[in-house]
Amino acid sequence: MLFDILGIAWEQSQALDAAKDAYKQGKSIPDIARAFAAETDNSVDDKIAEEIEDLLFNVAEWAKTTGVATVALSVKLQHNIPIVVKFLRDSADKLEASQPKAEAIGDQVAVTSANIASLAEELLNRK
Repeated sequence: MLFDILGIAWEQSQALDAAKDAYKQGKSIPDIARAFAAETDNSVDDKIAEEIEDLLFNVAEWAKTTGVATVALSVKLQHNIPIVVKFLRDSADKLEASQPKAEAIGDQVAVTSANIASLAEELLNRK
């Protein structure tokens, strides 16, 4: 049993050294995990290396898809911003141009209201 434990410790030490060497050589994370797994007799280590590689691939694909979508959205926004700005400027110009007319209508409504009030008062006084 003691020899088994020492054997596992030696194997793990060798695996860690292989992983450190792969890291120092600038290897990718999956390659570092593979270097570790190659020094052990444990099939779980091999599976972990594969899962790390799959996970990193999926993350890279997601990042690529997100990047493409972000660029497409940016292009659409960049294309539509001048249209939105023109619409807002035109709307502001129309509102500004219609202000005197709106004030004139408001004045007419005030005069008409005063005339109606005056007529109503006159009709009430006749009775």
